[in-house]
Order: sequence, then C-alpha cells, then structure tokens
Amino acid sequence: MKYFLITDIILLMQWFFYSCSFGQTISGQVLDATHNEPLPNASVITLDDNTCTITDEKGYFTLQMLHNGSVTIQISHLGYISEKKHARAGDFVKFTLKTSETNLREVIVKSSQVAEAYSEVPGVVNLITRKQLRQNNEASPAPVFNQIPGVYMHSGSLNTNRITIRGVGARTPYGTNKVRAYYDDIPLTSGEGETTVEDIDLAAIQRIEVIKGPSSSVYGSGLGGTINLTSLQADNKNTLSSKSTIGSYGFFRTNSRAELAGEHNQLNLMYSTTHTDGYRQNSEYDRRSFIFTSKSSPNPHTMISVLGLYTHLKAYIPSSINEETFKTSPSSAAINWYQAQGYEMYNKANVGISYHSDITSNLKSTTSTFLTFRNADEPRPFNILKESTVATGLRSKLMWDTKVLQREMTWSAGFEYFSDWYQWSTYENQYKQYPGTGSRPGSILSDNKEHRYYYNLFAQLDWTITQKLSLQTGINNNKTTYELIDLYADSLDQSGKYSFNTTWSPRVGIVYHIKNGHSIYTSVSHGFSPPSVAETLTPEGSINTNIQPESGWNYEIGSKDSWLNDRLYTELSVYRMNIKNLLVAQRTGPDTYVGVNAGKTLHQGLEILIHMDLVKNSPWTVRPFLSATLMDYRFDDFISEEIDYSGNDLTGVPSHVFNFGIDVDSEIGLYIYGNYQSTGDIPLNDANSLYSNSYSLINLKTGYKRRFQESFQFDISMGVNNLLDENYASMVLVNAVGFGGSAPRYYYPGLPRNYYIALELSYNF
Repeated sequence: MKYFLITDIILLMQWFFYSCSFGQTISGQVLDATHNEPLPNASVITLDDNTCTITDEKGYFTLQMLHNGSVTIQISHLGYISEKKHARAGDFVKFTLKTSETNLREVIVKSSQVAEAYSEVPGVVNLITRKQLRQNNEASPAPVFNQIPGVYMHSGSLNTNRITIRGVGARTPYGTNKVRAYYDDIPLTSGEGETTVEDIDLAAIQRIEVIKGPSSSVYGSGLGGTINLTSLQADNKNTLSSKSTIGSYGFFRTNSRAELAGEHNQLNLMYSTTHTDGYRQNSEYDRRSFIFTSKSSPNPHTMISVLGLYTHLKAYIPSSINEETFKTSPSSAAINWYQAQGYEMYNKANVGISYHSDITSNLKSTTSTFLTFRNADEPRPFNILKESTVATGLRSKLMWDTKVLQREMTWSAGFEYFSDWYQWSTYENQYKQYPGTGSRPGSILSDNKEHRYYYNLFAQLDWTITQKLSLQTGINNNKTTYELIDLYADSLDQSGKYSFNTTWSPRVGIVYHIKNGHSIYTSVSHGFSPPSVAETLTPEGSINTNIQPESGWNYEIGSKDSWLNDRLYTELSVYRMNIKNLLVAQRTGPDTYVGVNAGKTLHQGLEILIHMDLVKNSPWTVRPFLSATLMDYRFDDFISEEIDYSGNDLTGVPSHVFNFGIDVDSEIGLYIYGNYQSTGDIPLNDANSLYSNSYSLINLKTGYKRRFQESFQFDISMGVNNLLDENYASMVLVNAVGFGGSAPRYYYPGLPRNYYIALELSYNF
C-alpha cells in the first residue's frame, strides 16, 4: 500500500512539473510548395523526444513540449521530400514541402483548380518535375514533353515548335494551337489561341502539369488540353546560383538566380541568356529573359503572388526543306528564306498578380489579373510582318468546402475574362532587288487591327460519395467575340464584327478506389477551340463569317496502381475523342492559308506509364521508367477541295511514341540519366501518299554534385543528344505544296549528334 502511494505521489509531481514548467506547445501548418495548398495527414515528429502527431484536413498541427529549449521538427508525407526545422515553445512554424520524384499518387495537383491528390483526379494529369527538366541541356522542353504519353512536341528549331496532345493541333502549320497554357495562373495563350511555352526558360519552372484532352471544365477553350507551369520555388533559404552551359554548334547558355526566402515571404530573381549559331543555315538564335516572382503571406490566411516576365528574342528562320535536300544536305535552309535572311524578333512582357484568401475555414477565394505586351517583326520572303499586341484579363473563383452525409464536398465557381488588341501590318519584301543584303521593307500591303475578347463562366462539384467512390462534375460557358478594323487607306473597307455562338462544355468523372494503392476512373467531357486570326479572315482580308470553332467529346477510362509496397507505379488509359467542324488551313499561296471547316476526325489511343524504384534504400537509387502511346487517329468524314479523305490517317501525328529511360543517383553525388525514344512514321499529306520515316533517339547525361558545409554546392555535368547521329525530321509541315515548279518542303531536320557540358555553382547565406 505504501509503495503504491509513493508511486502515485511521484507521478502527480511529474505531471505538475511538466504542466507548470514545460506545458507549452508548438503549432504550425504544412503546405504543398507548388500550389500552397494544405497537406492533411502529414507526419509531424520531434527528433529530440519522438513526440508525434499528424496534420488535420487544413494542414495544421499542435505538438506538446516535453522539455525546455528548442526542438527539431521533421515533416513527412507520401510523395513529398521531408523537411526539418528548429522551433521553440510558442512558435508557429510553416512548412512547405516539395514533391519527390517518385510516389506521386498523393501529390497535390490542380487539374481543375481544386487542390486534390493525384490519385483522386478522374483523369490523367501527367507531371514533369524539376529534376526531369534538368535531365537535358535545358534549351528546349521538347525532350521532356515527348516522354509524356499522348503528347508529341515537334521542334523545327528553338523558336519553331508545335505541341500536339492526342492528335489535336497536328495540322497547325507553324505553332501550337488548340492547347491552353498558364504560368502561375497567367495565360501564355494569346487571344487567337496560339501558345508559346518555349518563351519560359526551363530554369524558371518548378513543375509542369499536363491535362490531356478537354478534361477540365474550368479552363474554357483548349480542345487538346491544358499545360500549367509553376514558377521555381525557393528552398526556404537565401541562395545565389549561376549555371553556364556550352555545346555543339555554338550553343552557349547562362542562368543567374537569386532566391530570398523568409518565414512569410519568398522572392526569386532570374536572368538567362541562350545563344546558338545553329546547325542549319540562317538559324542563329538569341534569347534574353528576366523573370521576377514573389510570394508573400502577411498572415496564415492570405497569399499574394506577383509575376514579372520579360523576353527579348531574335531568331533566324531556316524554314522547311524538300525531301531531296533533307536527305543530301539537311543543314541547308530553304533558298528563299536564306536569301531574305528571314527571322522573327520580338520584345514581350507579362505582369500578373494573384490574391488568395481563406475567407473562412470553409470558404476560399483566388483572384488573378494580368497585363501582356508584345511587339514583333518578322521579315519573310513573301512579305514583312509587323505586329503589336496588348492583352489583359481577370480570373476569379470561390471554393466552398462542406459535408453531405458526413462526406466531403467542394463547390467551386468563377469566371475568366480575356481581352487583347492585336494590330498587324504587312509590307513588300524587296530582298530580291538588293541581293545579299537580306530583307528590306517596301510599300505597305495591309494594315489591320483586331480586338478579340471572351469570357468563361465555370462551376464544379467535387464529392466524396463513399470512402471509395468520388465524383467530379462541372460545366463551362464560353462566349468569344472579335472585331476587325481595316486601317489600310484604300477604297475597300474590310472592317466588321462577329461573335461565335455561346458554347457549353460539361464534364463528368468518377474515381473508384478498389483497394489501397489501386483505383480506376472514367470520364466524359466536351471541349472546343476557336479559329485563329488567320482562319477568321478570307484571302481578301474580310471576316470569314462561315468559320466555326472545332468541338468534340472525349470518353476515357483508366487505372492508377501502386505495386510492390509503392516501388512500382503504373498508369493505363484508353480514350476516344470525336471532333467535328475540323479546322483546316487550306493553302492559297506560298506560306499563306485560309481556314475552313472541313469535316470530322476520330482520335483513339492507348497510353501507358510505368515508374519503378528498382534499387532503393542503398547508396544507389535506380529508377527506370517506360511511357508508350499507341495512336489510331483518322479522318472520320473529311472532304477538302472536293476530294474525299475519309478513313485516312490524321496528318502530322506519329503512329506511336515509346520512351524508355533510367535515372541513377548515388549518395556520393554521381548521377546518370539515359533515355531511348522511338517515334513512328508520320503522314505528311491528307492523301497519305507520303510519310516521314520513323526514327529513334538516344540521349545520355552524367554528372557529379557535391555540397560543402551546407552552404556551397557545385554541379558539373556533360551529355550527348542523338547519340546514334540519326538523320530525322524533328518537325514536319503537313500538306506542303511546291510553287513555281519547286518540290514541296515538308521537313525540318533535327540536330545531328551534339554534345554539351555544364557547371552550376550555388551558395546559401
């Protein structure tokens, strides 16, 4: 009896001692670094005494202190890199976790502007991580985009690219169309639908999310899909870094960056230059860009983000060449472009600000606004084009979290307004009158201004119906209008105004979790893409009132599975897309086109993605991956210029793309990366009478990185692209036509074997 009494007294004294002296707490919040969204169920542990807890659904946690002084807190979450911080009693500590390269099922994505775990999305949202962006020389995004199933990026040169997603946009002559893109919620897509993601230096990107097909009800037009780029995130440290890369054909690239990170503020400044003499004639390229991003949290419920981007580009254009030249002299430029010394040059600036507020614990709002300027000159053999664009817009949404039948439900609704003023004029090019001097402007040929504006209204519901079944449904309403003002001083006034019919685009998707780590999904969605400026005009320059947007329905089913204790991850998706009012660019002269609606296309495909941790928990990590796309894209009902092409293969799309790669890291800092890409043949004309040859590429990179005293780090690397020195077409021009007895120019030759070496230095202070 006496023993138990003494024991009780001791326990009571201990409780009183800890309660009075050390009963204080540490609290905090854990967020996803990319989207600044809460991470629920994150593991929180003090390494000093193993006190632990998990975060709630808003990412908050509270820890009880068991002793005086500071403690070290470690945060862990599946799919994210663990983070440690020191804290004292009474502190509020905010953690922002970056995604890891594996186990991405639980990573937060925003495919529908609603933050959700990747495994909860009723569709495929492929991620390109920061590490993947660094696995080449960072000159072009094409190598990483081509590793995504269903995506193929043509790259005729650093400034001539075309991204196709599930075959959509393959017939656009020179750029990317029918695919929308955003950089930190700021549109990279112009009012006419042209997207240039290559404007953004890869060193300024933390992550890319690719949404394939019309699978999102909140982005409006973009039948092919949506590409979301996220700006580089600071590592909660103050860092200065610089990287220089030199390579074949006069390639030289520098990137200097300053990162300033505090508890509530983050600032990134980056300046980069890229130059290459080019492999082909008339292909010299120079780009300078400055990027400014900042994020500020004056309180735990508010986030203000600011983006500034300036780009100056001057890039000469070798253009496409005919088959004979492609086989015998691929480094040659098209003769007329070489004689005219054709190029494009522009200055472009984007400024945007975004304000996020947690109005209540269940109600959030995000509002973004932006302003864009672009001035451009493009001397071409057939004329000289001068352009000027000013664009502005506003995007706002509300999200409300509630529960129905004890199950989570999120309502979201908002709008997007976009307006741009595009002015362009053309002049005679008198390069033939002054041989050897390049392009010279002559008399004016046209002078026009177009005002294009649209709005999107969208609403969406995300509902966890049961523990295993989730529903996502939404709808988008779009209205697009454009007005042409003819400024050319002649007797014929082509001015006019036209509006497309209001477009409603619904979407429904469900996800069913079979068991832990295994889920299946299915979705049905509608999308559309309005015509470009050139397609809205007749050859005479007046408004083409007969043109209508492309539209289509996408049907998809797939699975996402983790195997072998999360060491093996697989994705499988099967889809079918029916598109009507196919926009066709019919050639009316050398490098001039007019748009017509010519029929229907059928897009069917199978996509496979496999990632594996082959070697783990050892001094070495070995991660192989495989991506594969099998495509069956056809003209379902297509008559052009009284010729019936129904049943033929869709022009400009490879029959298949396979990628196999391996990523090796070691604790001593040595790393190796290799990738093999096989691309099938591509139909070059609607009649399917000519195909480009299939080709295979091998890219290799190896490097060594080392950190000294937690402050200084260096990273030296070298690589080779196109190891087998294959002669291949990295981009094709569909339905090319020869004029004046010349052969059609279908081919943009890819780079032969080329090498590079890079050195990066960084210092934390």
